[in-house]
Amino acid sequence: MKVKKYLHVGILLTTFILMGCNEKLETEEQGKKEEIKISPVNQATVDNAVSDINEERPKTPLKLSQEQKKEYHKQYVKIIDKVNQQKLGMQLGVSPIDEFKAADWVEPEVFANRIQKQVDAFLEEERKALAAMTTNKNQDATEVSGGWALEKYIYVAGIVTRLEIIVDFETQYSESRNGQVFAGINKISTQVAKGSEGTWEQTSYKASLLDDQTYSIRIEGIHHNNNLSTDKLFTIEISCDKFGKIH
Repeated sequence: MKVKKYLHVGILLTTFILMGCNEKLETEEQGKKEEIKISPVNQATVDNAVSDINEERPKTPLKLSQEQKKEYHKQYVKIIDKVNQQKLGMQLGVSPIDEFKAADWVEPEVFANRIQKQVDAFLEEERKALAAMTTNKNQDATEVSGGWALEKYIYVAGIVTRLEIIVDFETQYSESRNGQVFAGINKISTQVAKGSEGTWEQTSYKASLLDDQTYSIRIEGIHHNNNLSTDKLFTIEISCDKFGKIH
């Protein structure tokens, strides 16, 4: 069952804080991951995103009718759904309308701006976390039963997770290349690599041939860990050398 984090407008932001980008994080810190609840009213200095939200808080609450509140709530949900559809590795939700207080209501444009700042902050954390993983770059794959295996680090719900990707493909000889080129991909499977916490449920993949020796592969799935299920989409590239090996 998927568990969403609920963003209660104005009084409750939920975010995941990366507590380190190393192997210790993967083996120890994942089990200690918890949701950090931030009140933008009382804790304005946690990070820039929360500080910006404080600055946006209107001096006086909006005076909305019940119908207007319903319409605003629908727009909040649409904004959140649009973000979740990107499958960035962060899962957001909007609290039920009856949990909103008067001070929580903001214009949809303000709400969208707040969410975008949260997304930007998450993507910046992702960039820093993956940059620390030197083995995240494409590397030679290992031949295994059922294809060739390679590893990929992904950033999900504030933690770094290592996946094992197995690609079953076919090659054929090309005179122009004087060696092997891709002839097709039969199957791609993914799972959490040994030593990483949680499980991975692959939901789909799409392989696009960039040239006869390079594939771009888009993989979607759900990472399950500590009763939290988070959608994630990522892309890898694999190249075939003239001997039929990939890296």
